[in-house]
Amino acid sequence: MSTKLSEFVAAVPAQEPPAGLFERILLKIQDIKAMRRLRNRLCLFAAGLVATSALVVVGMNILNQELGASAFGHYFSLIFTDTDIVFAYWQDTLFDLLESIPVLNIMAALAVSFFCLGLIRLAAMYRDATHRHMPLAH
Repeated sequence: MSTKLSEFVAAVPAQEPPAGLFERILLKIQDIKAMRRLRNRLCLFAAGLVATSALVVVGMNILNQELGASAFGHYFSLIFTDTDIVFAYWQDTLFDLLESIPVLNIMAALAVSFFCLGLIRLAAMYRDATHRHMPLAH
């Protein structure tokens, strides 16, 4: 069997590959690797987006509960109901308003929301690059 194979190989004339074939193969391999990296990043961003979206919902619910439990709503409603008293004691009213705001919960909800928006922006950027089949420049 090996003698027939060697006779066949000897009978077939050697052909040169087309010019530029090696470079095209290397470029195609690079494109495939770049697309794989982009798809992996896009999947990572999608998972992060799902996680941060859940955190945004939970954070907003906690913020809503904290705002309801704090006295901020009562002090703020005084501005519309008893304006005479608010203007007479504006410094105390302003201090009470500022003191009753749940600042840490607001900051946490905003941080998670901005992180979620940043992930959306990056995911859209990578999706556009994947759609155009062009690697991103770093």
